[in-house]
Amino acid sequence: MKLIRLLLLSFLSINSFIAYGQRTSIDKINLDGSFISDENLVNTFYKLNQFKLFWFVPGGNFRNLRIQLRTILDSCENTGLQKANYHYADIKKNAEVDFTDSISAMRTDRIFTDAAISYAKDIYQGMNINKWISYDEISKQFEDQDNIFLLRSLISTGSSGEMTKFFNSLEPKDSEYVVLKYELSKISTNKLKKNQLET
Repeated sequence: MKLIRLLLLSFLSINSFIAYGQRTSIDKINLDGSFISDENLVNTFYKLNQFKLFWFVPGGNFRNLRIQLRTILDSCENTGLQKANYHYADIKKNAEVDFTDSISAMRTDRIFTDAAISYAKDIYQGMNINKWISYDEISKQFEDQDNIFLLRSLISTGSSGEMTKFFNSLEPKDSEYVVLKYELSKISTNKLKKNQLET
């Protein structure tokens, strides 16, 4: 099975990749076991981004975007979410890596994109909202509009470099949420201090 996957990747790299950082068949890249939460949204993201890499574009300040995402996920417990749900091991491992081959760059770019989209949706719409609310036809239209808004907003951070500002803008602004976030932050800080004392 691994041999077949490797041959398929080789075939795709020869026939589909026009140039590193330019139009590619990024939606066809196999992830060698890496789970993508929402393949359709990830593919739509790359269509909106003209099939270009987002996180691992050669040159530019894209490493800073990757580091910002890692930092945001480091503190996501303050929003009641768990960083392990957002490919954190891959994000931590690759945030400061610059790939020299396009296949590794594309695979990892998709993982970063999936993590960012999943985290954005969980902040903006609520985690596992589909399990709590069954969507009718009208609600589905609103969800689709929300998804396009999130994808376009995420893409715009590529030029602005303001990933943290983007995620902060998605959080609820009501007082109950602010109080809850503050309390979660205190719990997280106390847990961190306790762990440091024990080591």
